[in-house]
Amino acid sequence: MLVRVGYRVTTLSHPQAGLTDLQRRPNAFDLVITDNQMPTLSGVELANRIAEIRSNLPVVLVTGTAPSTTPPGITAVLIKPFDTAQLIQVAARALGLAND
Repeated sequence: MLVRVGYRVTTLSHPQAGLTDLQRRPNAFDLVITDNQMPTLSGVELANRIAEIRSNLPVVLVTGTAPSTTPPGITAVLIKPFDTAQLIQVAARALGLAND
């Protein structure tokens, strides 16, 4: 969805692969979008580990249930199901490219 509107996207299927890539190239990413339900780490746990590497990297958490508050380390929450417009809007907001 994001590639179609001009974003350059790196996709990884395991949270540890993402952390390894981020450790190797900490300034190569402007935004992380992660699901909350993943093998070995939740999205919130991943966000906390990301903050140890690069504290200013925005993280969008994708989840099926809305949390009562935004968890620490999470810039924005995107509730499933969502459409392309919602994803683009949340990504732009997390990157500081859009105003509400």
